[in-house]
Amino acid sequence: FGIFFIFSLFLLLSIKFEMKSVFIILLIAFLYVGLDELHQFFVPGRVADVMDFAVDSLGIFFSLIASGLLNKYKKEK
Repeated sequence: FGIFFIFSLFLLLSIKFEMKSVFIILLIAFLYVGLDELHQFFVPGRVADVMDFAVDSLGIFFSLIASGLLNKYKKEK
């Protein structure tokens, strides 16, 4: 959760916060989560798990929500 929260947060900070950019970040982050789970399938001692995918995805969504709220707060000031 935490790693993908930070990962998507840094992706958001690297570009201007717009609705179009949010979709691009979601695409990049979910692709990365999927590739990470696929990679774990081939590593001995690791297991690719749907719940792990879900938790990582929640980290991405919470990062987007936190960034949106922070952006809204900045505009109000």
